[in-house]
Amino acid sequence: MESANCRNYRGHIVIARKITFGRYRFDVWRQGEHFGRFRDDIAAELHVDKLLRGD
Repeated sequence: MESANCRNYRGHIVIARKITFGRYRFDVWRQGEHFGRFRDDIAAELHVDKLLRGD
């Protein structure tokens, strides 16, 4: 069974899912819309910051 941890970051939900060999995958969601999948949480947070800046 797959496990996941979620947290709120600036109005977006970052979901960390454990995949093979102890690695994680991070998905960014907001109001049912998927904004991306990343290898680490820092990249996910930087993407959210970029979305909020409008770049």
